[in-house]
Amino acid sequence: MASQGNPGTHVTVIGVLETIWGSVVALGGLILLVAGTAMQATFEKAFESTGGLWALLGGMIMVLGLIMAVIGAGAIVASIGLFQRKPWGRVLTFVYAALALASGIMSVIGLDIVGAVLSLGWGAYAFWALTRPEVVAQFQGAPMVRPGAPV
Repeated sequence: MASQGNPGTHVTVIGVLETIWGSVVALGGLILLVAGTAMQATFEKAFESTGGLWALLGGMIMVLGLIMAVIGAGAIVASIGLFQRKPWGRVLTFVYAALALASGIMSVIGLDIVGAVLSLGWGAYAFWALTRPEVVAQFQGAPMVRPGAPV
């Protein structure tokens, strides 16, 4: 039987990918939050007749930015839980993997092939790696047992 690698390596790879993804999403959210705030303040004064519409649009961008920042921060927190082998980190990563699978399906429907491959690939990899018995044991505090190792 072919070796499937060190289970700890899979957890680390998932954690690193989740940290990178969370950082990018959180940063994008913060940028939208600042842009929405600036848009709301600037356009409201510049366009007296339609200022309310621009203020509403700026407010919507701010809310989207806040949501993205929270989602990104949650992914970073989940990755910290993975690195520390905390059960809640594994559970939270399952939530993000399920969202990635749903996003991948939506990407397929929208014909976004790159988004579909990335989302479905990461989601499937996370579920596969985090449900392996050797990995589950790491999150339950049991000593790591490698397949084929003497007991």
